[in-house]
Amino acid sequence: MPSNYIIIGARPGMGKTTIALDFAYAAALAGVSVMFVSLEMTSREVYYKLAAKKAGVPPSKMVRAYVNQSELEKVWGGLEYVSELPLYIFDDTSIDNTLQSIRDKARQVSRDYGLGLVVVDYMQLMSGEGRSRDERIGDISKGFKRLAKQMQIPVICLSQLSRQVEVRGGTKRPLLSDLRESGS
Repeated sequence: MPSNYIIIGARPGMGKTTIALDFAYAAALAGVSVMFVSLEMTSREVYYKLAAKKAGVPPSKMVRAYVNQSELEKVWGGLEYVSELPLYIFDDTSIDNTLQSIRDKARQVSRDYGLGLVVVDYMQLMSGEGRSRDERIGDISKGFKRLAKQMQIPVICLSQLSRQVEVRGGTKRPLLSDLRESGS
């Protein structure tokens, strides 16, 4: 939905990036311009993951270089296909990890190509102004909510959950309070 700010939170290794890439890929396939900001992986790694998905080659085979010649050809075809999608991928070498930098790049992409979705992987790797980490993450979160409203597009941010969920007694079902640095 336009203007929605969505946080996807999970423990490390639970597939946050995979689901975010699935959302971005599906939106781009539908013709929606997508800006994907990866602060964990390089843009090349993101493109290869998407190409492997298109080619039907498990990304784990790509990472370990266990692809045979026919799979490699499929991946190259997948790279060509993905590069034609309205998907604009940035990493921390092409964009600063600050809210202002991401906001500026989103406006530029919107102006140049139109923009229908922003995905940020992941929020805790962003920099912000002084104060405590909780307040910085709160300010970043509020800034993304403003961006979603101003541009009238959905913004999806990935966030790691606190490890407290693993030691808590009773249900292990995540709670909103389990979002790391989620004071706000």
